[in-house]
Amino acid sequence: MASVATGEMIAGIPTLTTTIDEVVLDGTDTYTFWSTIDDPQERQASRFRPGQISMLGVFGVGEVPISLSSEADHPERLAHT
Repeated sequence: MASVATGEMIAGIPTLTTTIDEVVLDGTDTYTFWSTIDDPQERQASRFRPGQISMLGVFGVGEVPISLSSEADHPERLAHT
């Protein structure tokens, strides 16, 4: 299985690896995935604005756009719903 290093470019877009810390069932078919950016320097530099999305992927499976649902003022822990 291929792996991607933080900062590696895929289709001209830099990547970040994260670790999923918690999965919350929000409804019958809706989940929130809480994660932390693996690289401490990238975690500190991470910024986003309300309404932005991330392309989330599983190596060897594919990727999907998912909205950021955590607070932009606290980017140390990210939520995707």
